[in-house]
Amino acid sequence: MKSRARFIAINGRKLRSFRLSRGWTQSQLAKSSGYSERLVRKAEKGGTLDQDTIQNIAEALSTPEAPVSIESLTLDIVAIAKKWVESWEQYEVRMVPEVAAFLADGFEFVCPGQQGAVPFIGTFQGTAGLQQWLDLYFSVVQREKCGEIEYLIGQNSVIARWLECGTFLGVPAPPIRINLYFQFVDGLIARIVDDYDTHTGAVVASTAQAGQHVNNGRQEAVPNPPEL
Repeated sequence: MKSRARFIAINGRKLRSFRLSRGWTQSQLAKSSGYSERLVRKAEKGGTLDQDTIQNIAEALSTPEAPVSIESLTLDIVAIAKKWVESWEQYEVRMVPEVAAFLADGFEFVCPGQQGAVPFIGTFQGTAGLQQWLDLYFSVVQREKCGEIEYLIGQNSVIARWLECGTFLGVPAPPIRINLYFQFVDGLIARIVDDYDTHTGAVVASTAQAGQHVNNGRQEAVPNPPEL
């Protein structure tokens, strides 16, 4: 006896993107996959479908040149969190296009800490806000690749934990513990809180900024060489 397929959250934006890339309406996709237009509308709004249905839709969207897999149409919060961290590792300031499809409407990125201690503290809205945070972060930080990354799974949440190493304004910084809290709504990231060691971060920033100020002062104090 065939067991009932497990229901899985659909990435509605990716499904719609694949459909439009074929030049199809929702009705055409429904006809090609053997389902109702109502089901396609539900899926593109981020509903859940059983695995067999998703497989059939993926096959309908596939071409020999561009096959579509179940994985590319579905949402797994752990996989999404890992995709985020992998994009952070690989693309850094250019990571937004790699993760934009996984962000919910109203997404916000929260970086706690004392205002003014570092330039990237605050709450940032949407993809534009995320890009703004990345620009601010990488304007002062040069980071090394993460070491071991730990993932803790909760209900509609994932925590990614690692030690972040690198420099701040060119000054070597001690490893800082990062706890990145992902909060999901309907399978998409609604909120991320970058819960890092704010005390160590503030000390590192203060030390680096003081050193930069001293160096700038020394440069200004150097007299012009005498004319020959």
